Parts: sequence; structure tokens; C-alpha cells
Amino acid sequence: MSLILNTRFDAFTHKPTSQYSLAYEKASIIFNISAVLSCHAANQTRSEDSGLKTAYHSFQASAGMFTYINENFLHAPSTDLSRDTVKTLIQIMLAQGQEVFLEKQIADGKKVGLLAKLASQAGYLYSQAVEGVQENVNKAVFEKVWLLVTQVRITAGLFLKIPPAKQQSNSMPSLNNLAFIKSLSEMSNLSWEVLADGR
Repeated sequence: MSLILNTRFDAFTHKPTSQYSLAYEKASIIFNISAVLSCHAANQTRSEDSGLKTAYHSFQASAGMFTYINENFLHAPSTDLSRDTVKTLIQIMLAQGQEVFLEKQIADGKKVGLLAKLASQAGYLYSQAVEGVQENVNKAVFEKVWLLVTQVRITAGLFLKIPPAKQQSNSMPSLNNLAFIKSLSEMSNLSWEVLADGR
């Protein structure tokens, strides 16, 4: 039985890595499927209910597949498959999924108190990702725009934190916060699309 040399280019550094390992080939395929799922999610029409649902499920599935890589492939020969990079990608996918869930709840007209909690959770998930994004930017793995987009998303999540007393009164500033969140979200969606297209 002869082994086949698998040459793959890193998703971020574009450097080639060649291995005879079947595990490396499996991890590479799973990584590519995860990346396709995240692009599929990002390209949904989120002004439509079906687009929101598809985006949410695709981000969650992408995070799950990245998690599988981190739990089952311990010795990554390339930067994109390294534990720290994949962990950051998991956090970004989970945060984006939470953000889409928030958008769905806004579209459904849910109460401001619930929306504030969901926005806070999305901001928290992005804040967990920002350290890994910063580290990957510093190593020149991710482009700087990744950090900027993640920081905008944190700001959007934190901006909607409303004290409990104001949540009960359904005050107008909280509704203005929702409009601000939506505009930030639309602005940063463009940035994620730029990342997905490699521009």
C-alpha cells in the first residue's frame, strides 16, 4: 500500500504544507466544509426569515465542525489548523450565530429586556474571540480588518446593555439602541463579506 502525498495551502498564510497523513487530509476537508458553511451563512439574505434561520444554523454547524477539528486533530502542521487559530474561529462562528439569533428576535418584535440580554451575550462571545483575533493579527495570520470587525461587534453588544429599571419601562433610548445595533450590524456584515471574498 503506497501513501499519497497531500499538499494543501494554508487558508490564511497561503503557505503549502505536504503530509502523507490521512488525519491531515481529514482535518483539511473538515476545515474546508466549515469555511464553506460560514460563507454560506454570511451570504444569506438576513432581512428574510428563512435567511436568518439558514444563517444561524450554518454558523452553528461551522462552529461544531471547527470544534471537531480541535478535539480530534492535536498536531496541526499548518497555521490554519492550529488549536489557537481554530479556537478563535469557533468563537467567531458562535458569536455570529448569536448575533443572527438576536436579529431574528428583533425582527419578531421581542421585548427590549430579552433583546438586551441577547445583545449582551453576543458582545460577550465577540469579546472572547477578540484576544485570539488580536493574537492572529499580531502573527500576520489574520488581516487587521478581522480585529476591527470583531471590536465593532463587541461595541454593538455592549451598547444594548440596559439597566433593569429601564428595561421594565421600555424607554425610548433602548429602542434607539436597537436601531443603532442594526446599523452597526449592517455595516460590519459588509466587512465580514469582504473577508469571505478575500478582498
